[in-house]
Amino acid sequence: MTTSELISFAKSAPSVCFTVRYPTEVDRRDGFYQRIWAIDRIFAKSVRRIYIRTDGPIHLLQPRIREIDNGGVEIQFSRRNPAHRLLALKLARSTRCGYAHSILSIENPLESQLFAASKCRILDLHGAVPEETNMAGDADRSKLLVDLEKLAVEKSQLIISVSQELLKHVQTKAKIARALVLPISSGMLIGDSGRNRTPNSVVYAGGFQPWQQMDKMLKFVY
Repeated sequence: MTTSELISFAKSAPSVCFTVRYPTEVDRRDGFYQRIWAIDRIFAKSVRRIYIRTDGPIHLLQPRIREIDNGGVEIQFSRRNPAHRLLALKLARSTRCGYAHSILSIENPLESQLFAASKCRILDLHGAVPEETNMAGDADRSKLLVDLEKLAVEKSQLIISVSQELLKHVQTKAKIARALVLPISSGMLIGDSGRNRTPNSVVYAGGFQPWQQMDKMLKFVY
């Protein structure tokens, strides 16, 4: 499939443009990509999915296009190639909707432009990204992400959150037009202090990043 064929492919039916790479089996071990995979499964049966990567090497002459599961495609551009940037923007404009998996997927200026170029925009929060970045010790980047989050939220027609609490948190910082709470697991522990646990209770501990609150997880378990 050529780039021109891909653009025709996007225009010929409802399609969603994701500014992130399509997760491999190795990627799916990570929580960020597990969510991307879960969301992809929702869209797979009803719309065409186009994943745009901008991390191609500078010597990449032609965009790399590969077919993915259930009729979707992934296209890799080089953000340092002016011709590639124009093609990527043309492709984003040809799709019906842009979907950003957290503000991390639109932190790069080109990815932000691709998201803004979409006819409608969906922002999946994933988490409290600016605050998590600050907890990881990068205060300067966190400040930039605060501004990006506010702009992305207010420019999006739909905000998707993993929890009601996260949605409430973001609403204190930016105006949300429409929102949907969509956890990727139905086995969530909500409002359980630990006193009423059964022997079969399961606790998701996530990774070892500071925002995962491992001390609280351990206290809950023991």
